[in-house]
Parts: sequence; structure tokens; C-alpha cells
Amino acid sequence: MNSESLAVVTDTRASRMRRMSQGVITGCRGHFEDLGGSQIKVKKPGRQAQPGRQARSVMQIRTEEGLRYKPLFITCTYRDNVEPSPRDISRCISTARKWCKRRGVTLRYVWVAELTKRGRLHYHLLLFLPWGTRLPNLDEAGWWPHGWTKIEWARSPLKYLSKYASKGQDTAHHKYPKGFRIHGTGGLSEATAARRTYERRPQWVKDLFSLDDRPKPAPGGGYVSVQGEWHPSPWRIVHVEGHHVQMVRIDLLQGVQHANAA
Repeated sequence: MNSESLAVVTDTRASRMRRMSQGVITGCRGHFEDLGGSQIKVKKPGRQAQPGRQARSVMQIRTEEGLRYKPLFITCTYRDNVEPSPRDISRCISTARKWCKRRGVTLRYVWVAELTKRGRLHYHLLLFLPWGTRLPNLDEAGWWPHGWTKIEWARSPLKYLSKYASKGQDTAHHKYPKGFRIHGTGGLSEATAARRTYERRPQWVKDLFSLDDRPKPAPGGGYVSVQGEWHPSPWRIVHVEGHHVQMVRIDLLQGVQHANAA
């Protein structure tokens, strides 16, 4: 057994960016899976092609039942004199969810936080709404009173949001404000949400638990199943330097030591 399988050095900042990108991608795919339809391109209503050019197309999702959904992109920015709060995006989405619920619509969404080159925080949201549902401008409706919003009809939803999720690497010299979430997903079916959560667990957790076990972090460390079975993490932190963390596999290390002693 080699030392590489016993110890690793993790860049926590890069790891957080990877988790954000993975969370955004799996969230988008989860919504596509729930809707169970096909993605097609349609000409954008109200826009005519210029002479010699084709009209811009946008994405539409048509479900197996014949229902149509449109993906919308929303950018929420702050005014320069406004100090962001961790609850700003959650309050905005909560208001949108209530607005949709009054209309019998489930709000399906994925959002990601981004830092500008100046280090200013703003948000990109992707919403999946039934055809014919017209969302008001979030700033004019008071849902986002902190600055401005821009609504666009999507052309390539997954590609669009993934781009902003990966741009976190480009602003590595800036730090996301402490206590702020940097991505979120909502409106998935219970089964899809559970599968998405399980797929994003550490590999050692998936080696010990199945999807039906619904493993979740346990108080004090480790993971516990829905049946109450608990397993501690096999990894132990041995050294921290900046955002680099060195960890060792205690279970494997003890096995090597026992074999050498024998």
C-alpha cells in the first residue's frame, strides 16, 4: 500500500468551488429529469430576425404530458451603497415561491453567487416556469430591494449557469463573505432531491451507505443513516496551512502499522 492512499492534501478553497459547480450542474439536471421532457429550441416571441439573419432561438422544455416550461435567467445585483446580507437571496426566493404557489405553480430554481473583479457579490438564478407564467421584475415588485435585476429567456440553461459556477476560480484573490451560501437548488421532487444529495456525499460515505440509507452528517462528526447506523469519518486532519489541509486515513494507516508489527 502506498502513502498516496494514506494521506492527501486538500485545497479547501478549490474544493468549495468544485462543490459549487457540481451542485449547480446536478441541480439543473435534476430539474430536467423531473420534468421528463425534451429540450427544443424555439424562436423568441416578439423578436424578428434582422434582414439576412436568423431570429435568436431560446430553450423550451416540453414534458411527456405535453406541458411546456421555459427556463428564465435572472441576475440580481447590489447598489454600491448596499451591504449584502446572507438572507437577501433566501428572502427573494421565498417571496417568488409564495407568488408561484398562489398560482398553483411549483418554483423550480437553481442559483449561484458570483464575485465581480472588484469583489462585489451578485447572484445568477435559473428558474423553470410553466409556459404563460409571467414573472414580474424582481426589483420593481420589491422582491429584490437591494439594487437591480435583469430577466432573460434562456438559450442554454446548463451551460449558462455552469459558466458562472466555474468563474469562482477566476476571483480567487477575493473571498466570499463569511456566512454566505454560494449556491442553492429548490423545487426538486423528493426522490430526485434525495438522489442528488446522496450523489454529492463523500465517496467513503457512499461506500458504507446506500441511497435508501439516506446518510446525513451526524452531530459531532461522521454520518448517520435514517435507521440510526453511525460511522465516523476515516479521515483525520493532521496539518493545516492557510487553505491547504493535510488528512490521513486512520483506518488504513492502522492496518499498515498492524501488518508491519506482525
